[in-house]
Amino acid sequence: MAFPYIGIFHIFCWIWVLWGLRGIHFGVPELISMGSITAFSAAWLAIVGLKKWGAFAYLLLTLADVGCYVLLHNPYERTLYVSAIFPIDAIFCFFILFYFKRFTQK
Repeated sequence: MAFPYIGIFHIFCWIWVLWGLRGIHFGVPELISMGSITAFSAAWLAIVGLKKWGAFAYLLLTLADVGCYVLLHNPYERTLYVSAIFPIDAIFCFFILFYFKRFTQK
């Protein structure tokens, strides 16, 4: 399974966002961006452990991300509020759904 490699990718993206936010004043969009990638990374680390709550959390985060992308028409707002890994996390949801029966309940 590719889950651990995708987990390493999420950690790398978290470090990339943190590095990009260095030296600037944190406002609401920056905190949302950092919180979003942190939530995606935490959910995926639970997925690596085959936890169902991590799968549900990742799917809900992706659904919220797609909703923000569709509802925000201003390109500047999209870059502020949509996750840095937007198209890729939708692809990762297919991996989750494909392996969903292997996940444990806790």
